[in-house]
Amino acid sequence: MCTRFMFARFGRRLAAALCYVLALGLCWQLLITIFHIPQYVVPTPASVATSIFHLPLYYAAHALVTAEEAGLGIIFGLVAGFFIGIVLRYGGWLGRLLNPLIVSSQVFPKEALAPLFLIYFGFGILPKVVISALICFFPVAINTFEGLKATPEQYLRLFHVIGASPWQKFWQCSLPSAIRYVSASVRVCAVLGLIGAVVGEFVGASAGLGYVIRSATSDIGTERVYAALLLLGLIGASFYGITLFIDRILLKRFTQIT
Repeated sequence: MCTRFMFARFGRRLAAALCYVLALGLCWQLLITIFHIPQYVVPTPASVATSIFHLPLYYAAHALVTAEEAGLGIIFGLVAGFFIGIVLRYGGWLGRLLNPLIVSSQVFPKEALAPLFLIYFGFGILPKVVISALICFFPVAINTFEGLKATPEQYLRLFHVIGASPWQKFWQCSLPSAIRYVSASVRVCAVLGLIGAVVGEFVGASAGLGYVIRSATSDIGTERVYAALLLLGLIGASFYGITLFIDRILLKRFTQIT
């Protein structure tokens, strides 16, 4: 019964998403028709779909590259940000020492740092992963720090009275209180990590959707640009959906602890 309900709910959501996409495509086509927008400025939905269906392996290969770069960057950024947030909260002098360094790392635009990463790490996947991770770790670190800091004082006093160890205070009190902060930053990073990967591909790459967009603009292939943008949106939506699923699991897990 539960499985049938889950499939029914998934079917309703899928149908709603398809209706939404069809409505957007219809509005897109109407605007082009009403305002007589040239094809080289804004392509029609049909031309974008035709480009994707005529070159499915081409787009799939580049989409997988971008998804891999963004996915690895998000994972590394989340892990690094989470542990740095813990250090900022409980690290004492080390946390105070790291704080200005972390803030200063976000002052420089990643577009300006991308050429340096290409020099240091080459033109492979590593510089894109580094850029994506750098963009992701900051919101996770700050939200983890603020979430741990926002733990109600009466909860901490209660755990102290019952003789809980520092680990028990963290795992059973502070972390459950901070999990909503952390999960919110994870959802933000699902989008920011993809942006970081594309920024790296714009600067220097031989594969990825950012490379597709950059090469398509050189010969005014706007249908390829829009196709790449649509695939980026699909990847971003998939990443966001995965974070919502993880968020539901984490909230269920840690609310049971508390």
